[in-house]
Amino acid sequence: MMTLNSENGTAVRLEKVSFSYGEAPFLFDVRFAASKITAIMGPSGSGKSTLLNLVAGFETPQSGRVLIGGGDVGGKPPSARPVSMVFQENNLFAHLSVERNVGLGRSPSLRLTEADHAAIAA
Repeated sequence: MMTLNSENGTAVRLEKVSFSYGEAPFLFDVRFAASKITAIMGPSGSGKSTLLNLVAGFETPQSGRVLIGGGDVGGKPPSARPVSMVFQENNLFAHLSVERNVGLGRSPSLRLTEADHAAIAA
């Protein structure tokens, strides 16, 4: 099982990852620290969702590596990556609480353990 806390304290790393939508090229070379909250901000079209989709495996880099917990997840499908995404408001399930929406990423059946509840609340 992969842990998100790698030896150097980096949970997620995009290492010289390139991706483009038509004429819009993106290059990501960034580290996200373990156990920290990080805000990704920028104008529309600046690559925020693209970055998250690359980490989650919904998009495939043209070059570079995506590492989670120090392991290269480039060949793994989204279901095999230890990450969750809460999509923009129009894609949330309005009948579920924030905790339950986040919980879907941990267990699609929403059968959450006490450890899951604690991790979501943290």
